[in-house]
Amino acid sequence: NKLFHPASNLKLLTTAAALHILDNNYDFRTLFYSDSIYEGGTVLNGKLCVNGLGDPLFDESDLDSVVRLIQRAGINTINGDIVGDVSCFDSLSWGSGWMWDDEPDPDEAFISPLTINNNTIQFTVYPGKKEQFPPFIEIVPATNVVPVVNMGITSSDTSFPPLTVTRLPNDDKIIIRGRISQSEQKKTFGISIRKPELFFLQLFKERLEKNGIAVKGTTFLESLISRQSLAELQHGIGWPKLFISFHHSLDSVIYYCNKESNN
Repeated sequence: NKLFHPASNLKLLTTAAALHILDNNYDFRTLFYSDSIYEGGTVLNGKLCVNGLGDPLFDESDLDSVVRLIQRAGINTINGDIVGDVSCFDSLSWGSGWMWDDEPDPDEAFISPLTINNNTIQFTVYPGKKEQFPPFIEIVPATNVVPVVNMGITSSDTSFPPLTVTRLPNDDKIIIRGRISQSEQKKTFGISIRKPELFFLQLFKERLEKNGIAVKGTTFLESLISRQSLAELQHGIGWPKLFISFHHSLDSVIYYCNKESNN
């Protein structure tokens, strides 16, 4: 019950508990399926659903792989919505003892079973072409979903404050302020995603449309399948409705947590 920050010693206890409670061959899965049976053709009638089961390694390259698999199925139109199911976890998205001003910090990323890129966005800021020009911004994952206000300036004048990239609590808008000199190659900042499950769905829709797959509907969250039907999907029962089961193994997660030292 002590409010210690997680660190390397605690990771050993956490991962040992995972090995004890979960099967050694356990996979963290993200399921992509339709609410109607797909029988071929270019149009998917119905929802395209995503069920997040807490995979902490899922990233944008995995999402791009999913989009390519949907393309290979011959689908160029989704008539329904992109729907996420996050009922695998409870409603607590913020760690006990985390402070309100920790919110934009990527080390205190919001908790969700539907995650992408560690539930953070990375901003790399480059100096502009000339003095007094605004800096260039590169976003990873590349997206237009997140609003960015660039008030930065390219300048060697130290009377300007240092460069910062942040967002206000309970706000999705990213604010860039301060100076970067032309002698600096770049500066990189990480910012936590406020609603990672919604960001996942919006980014998924954006990537589908960028790759020529029209999405007629919108994105939202909904509890879609029962525990029993989820277990059936995970074991391949009802497979005609399941497009893709994307997974990372428990040992790969433990390696990333302990060896790569991700708290």
